[in-house]
Amino acid sequence: MKDGRTKKGKIIALRVVLTAACVALVAFIFYNSLKTGDESAAESNIVTDTVQKIIGFFAPKSWIANATGAEYERLHSYVRTLAHFSEFGLLGALMSWCWRAYTSDKLCLLFPVCLVLFIPVLDESLQFLTAGRVADTSDLFVDTIGGICGLAFATITLIIGKAVLSKKRKGD
Repeated sequence: MKDGRTKKGKIIALRVVLTAACVALVAFIFYNSLKTGDESAAESNIVTDTVQKIIGFFAPKSWIANATGAEYERLHSYVRTLAHFSEFGLLGALMSWCWRAYTSDKLCLLFPVCLVLFIPVLDESLQFLTAGRVADTSDLFVDTIGGICGLAFATITLIIGKAVLSKKRKGD
């Protein structure tokens, strides 16, 4: 009986952690969307400058380390795009894992997929309402693709995890 309670306790803990991580990430995304255009650009510049310093350490002669003017703007655009893709990729993965912690239903991806399609629209809508910001369809596209890639990654990890556990159980 103790093993059953221990397993149930671990599942509840996993649900709490994954749900909290999803909520925190959505809050972070919306918090960033509510920043003014100047605030957002300043933060992006800090990240871009940091990327330049890191790349400069490993490849001091690269175009990234030495980018100025138009090249810096191109690098800045890449950094912003990668940030959009990464945060929504993480969100897609977290949502998939979280939802799977609650259900083993074969249609368990339906709800996370809907959220991955809805949250970018809401995110860009918030930016449309924020001073100095605009709703950008290319950001919406990158966010959605990132979320879908995150869902796919999580699904693959779940399939692999299930196969490993199944093989382990057969070996016991």
